[in-house]
Amino acid sequence: MAYTSSTIGRLLGDLEREIMRVVWKHHEGMVTIQEVIDGLATRGLAYTTVMTIMNRLTEKGILVRDNRHEPHRYAARHSEQEFFRSVAGTMFDRIQKEFGSLAIASFVEEAEKVSRKGLRKLRKLQKKI
Repeated sequence: MAYTSSTIGRLLGDLEREIMRVVWKHHEGMVTIQEVIDGLATRGLAYTTVMTIMNRLTEKGILVRDNRHEPHRYAARHSEQEFFRSVAGTMFDRIQKEFGSLAIASFVEEAEKVSRKGLRKLRKLQKKI
């Protein structure tokens, strides 16, 4: 799934990012709102605040909700890596459409500045794609 520019907008707000980190780290795959709150224990957030943000993430297509049980359970539509790969691809497509070959040339120029260690990491990532 490619994310739209409105989804990417600010990508994720601070609280959305924190919630998604809890969801992505959860070993069971599906989480309840209370489990997310427990994962954000230091924040002291209200149940309704977390519920609102998780519902918005569901509307954006980032989370999926299972309504078959109470309490409802949520899961990330994609892994963290898949999500950010999709976002990066969408952003690159938009830049390339707007700036054409200049965007690609600039990307190559910036990539050449990356250290050898960084290049090895990029090559490993490229092989995974």
